[in-house]
Amino acid sequence: MVYSVEAKVFALCSLLLLAAFCSTSNSFVISLDALRLLVKSEMPHPLILIPGDGGSQAYAQFRDCQSDPFPIWVDLRYLVSPRTFGDYFKLIYNNKTRTTEDNDKAIITFPGWGETWSVDNLDSRPHSVTKYFEDVTAAFIQNPYYVKNFTIRGAPFDFRKAPNENVDFVPKMKALVEETFTNGQNQKVVLLAHSMGSLYGLHFLNNQTVAWKRKYIKAFIVASAPLGGSIKALKIEASGKFSFYLDGQLN
Repeated sequence: MVYSVEAKVFALCSLLLLAAFCSTSNSFVISLDALRLLVKSEMPHPLILIPGDGGSQAYAQFRDCQSDPFPIWVDLRYLVSPRTFGDYFKLIYNNKTRTTEDNDKAIITFPGWGETWSVDNLDSRPHSVTKYFEDVTAAFIQNPYYVKNFTIRGAPFDFRKAPNENVDFVPKMKALVEETFTNGQNQKVVLLAHSMGSLYGLHFLNNQTVAWKRKYIKAFIVASAPLGGSIKALKIEASGKFSFYLDGQLN
């Protein structure tokens, strides 16, 4: 049986929506058979992975002393001391600029733009508990067309902020799409987004012209996308409790 490219993309999209985030770990479960349908396509398209909330590695650097950046998310040692993690990782609100910024203890960065390593596994010492896009990447690179950091890319971002406040994301993403389009022999790019990454992808696409999207974008595939909002955010607002990440109530 011969499948069209559109059918393969649709099959992948459908299975992602049904199976995403079904495991108890932070990685989401995807049918590798569905991935192989797309990977074996006679007309492959380059791929950009847009992670969800907490879906990319983060590094911290102390402000009050000279230090090299060190991994903070995910570093499983901080799960033992969530308050310490919160002290370093939290944002503060600047009343003058009306924006959020890093606190006075640490500068937080999200490395690996355009690469897959920081979204494949969330720990700098990779292990199975913190796998994220790793199985997706592994499935695609079975096809020689897909090369890490060339025709299959990652788009990590500061997931502490809403898309409209992460002002650098849109121009960086536009440049990444155009570069990946060229790398992929001028084939349109597929954007595969999970959870909060779907909001970032939608925000990005809404800021592009119809002509640009027709030239560069093949498909926008979303998994577990909170496009209608998230009830969990309302629960946090109502209760003042962050539960897992920050032990205690909002100030």
